Amino acid sequence: MFGWFVWGRSTYLYRLKKSNARADRYRERRFLRALPRRLSQAGYQAGYNDRPGFRRLCKTRHQIIMSFKNPTDSDIRSLLTDARTIAVVGLSARSHRPSHGVSRALQRFGYRVIPVNPGIDEVLGERSYPTLAAAVEAGLKIDIVDVFRSPGHVEGIVSDCIELKLPALWLQEGVIAEPQAARAADAGIFTVMDRCIYKEYVRLVGAGK
Repeated sequence: MFGWFVWGRSTYLYRLKKSNARADRYRERRFLRALPRRLSQAGYQAGYNDRPGFRRLCKTRHQIIMSFKNPTDSDIRSLLTDARTIAVVGLSARSHRPSHGVSRALQRFGYRVIPVNPGIDEVLGERSYPTLAAAVEAGLKIDIVDVFRSPGHVEGIVSDCIELKLPALWLQEGVIAEPQAARAADAGIFTVMDRCIYKEYVRLVGAGK
């Protein structure tokens, strides 16, 4: 009797495991089929990182789909060397925010940082402007527009850069909006996507000093 119980339990667990494996494969196939559409609409969002087991898969799939390519290290080094003024869109007055820390570091590197944030009046000793257009109208010459906003806001920023004929657009690490980045590049704007400007400066410029 006990033997039949053990056999029955083992069979049940085996079938349950097989069923779960089939369900996992089914969910994975559905996720993969939907992923290109989701990525094209919203970019590689941090929310996908919360899916257990899918982080590497999602990132790899995104890299395959992406057609936008960042400029070469040599070109990025030239940009960072020649630039003098960087407008930081989304610069926060809170010292613990990444935008604040990166901007403070950029000031130490010798850049003038222009905050673009309608919610604050001043930060890091510089007047804040509500829009890029307001900064340009104030007579400021902007060499790089550094973006600390979610991918959904990038389209409007790209439109402003094209309209104002700004020379360079930098989408910070994690800000992935391939169609908008490609649009900016096609308009003649030097465009970098999904890179941290602080890390790139240290890697390409700081190491050579």
